[in-house]
Amino acid sequence: MIFENRDKLALIIVVLWGMRACFWRYLDFSKPNRFKILTYSVKNFYNLSKP
Repeated sequence: MIFENRDKLALIIVVLWGMRACFWRYLDFSKPNRFKILTYSVKNFYNLSKP
């Protein structure tokens, strides 16, 4: 599948990365707060991107 819109492809990558970050966050709570803030930001970005 070819993505003509790079923004759409970037959004998919961000969402997948956010899901991965969330998965690892629940496995390891020793990560710095910066990592949690990044995960939180990705979640908010994903919610705002919903139609």
